[in-house]
Amino acid sequence: REALNNLGNVYLVLGELTKARDMYGRVAARYPNFAEAHYNLGLVAARQGDHREAIGHFERACQLQEDAEFYFEMGNARVGVGELPQAADAYRRAVRMKSGDVRYLYNLAEVLLILGERQVQAGRTAEGMESWREARPYLQQVVRQVPGYGRAAERLRQLEGRGKREQ
Repeated sequence: REALNNLGNVYLVLGELTKARDMYGRVAARYPNFAEAHYNLGLVAARQGDHREAIGHFERACQLQEDAEFYFEMGNARVGVGELPQAADAYRRAVRMKSGDVRYLYNLAEVLLILGERQVQAGRTAEGMESWREARPYLQQVVRQVPGYGRAAERLRQLEGRGKREQ
């Protein structure tokens, strides 16, 4: 199984997504409980723009093995189909498993900021403020870990400005 999976990885790196999908599909068919094959099928589907299919593969991978990267990619796929609350849940799980990964922290914060904005626009100001409050420490941690992460610092400044306006 590792040989076929690794061959799929080579195809994925080379951008040969059809061949990668074929290799990963063969692995998943022969070893249906091999989480990595489902995860990799999800990566291929996401790269091909089929986020709905990717979600199914990431969900299966997560059922088989708890892994922060699986949840992170599921969050990305859920963003791709506009399921922001579910994306936030997936990112939260990734952060709980691996709290120091700035990708997980930043994506969770970004989704929470967007959710907060939507909640405020819908007249649910208290909910929006709560989403923003939840996002703040994640952005602060990103900026502490990677001081040159300009986008995180900018979003943190915007967040602080929004909080003052909404109070």
